Amino acid sequence: MWKQGLSAPVFSLALQRNTGGYIAFGGLPPAGTVGSFATTALQEFNGLAGSAFTGQSFYTITPDALIFPGAATRQTNQFIIDSGTTLNHLPTNTARAINSLFSPRATQNEGVWIVACNARAPQFGVRIGGQAFLINPVDMIFKDEATGLCVSAIQDGGAAPGPFVLGDQFLNNVVAVFDVGAAQMRFATHSY
Repeated sequence: MWKQGLSAPVFSLALQRNTGGYIAFGGLPPAGTVGSFATTALQEFNGLAGSAFTGQSFYTITPDALIFPGAATRQTNQFIIDSGTTLNHLPTNTARAINSLFSPRATQNEGVWIVACNARAPQFGVRIGGQAFLINPVDMIFKDEATGLCVSAIQDGGAAPGPFVLGDQFLNNVVAVFDVGAAQMRFATHSY
């Protein structure tokens, strides 16, 4: 569309919790936002050399920080913004720390963090472009309808360099603008 002059080199995404969502080409989706948009640079993923996880095949950013009790004030890991991934995949130690904050605690079973469906979720968010984007507690627990099990929205993404992923459980809470023309991403809090 962009090459044919039908659209600006930008698309945006607003997932609607449990009901699909919107994608818009050349502008913003018909979804409400709270506050202003935060901006950050799109980056080439500096992942594992020679693997499928290198280069510009992903929409990659480096958030300022992850927000949870006991978190460092800054972080330097890259994260892929991916609507094709349901959960968030964070560094091992970070995933372990966040999952220990559920009440009752999440437990790891065959590599997956399982949580009680009625657990109290910890505060978690991502700081991007100086703005905090907190994940609604509803999005911190994902129920697998096929098995009836509930899993934490925070899963183990392994050691650096990852890839680490901010998936749907993060994207439910923001309107994300993929501005390829300006080589940047913009995020605003999604209002429901």
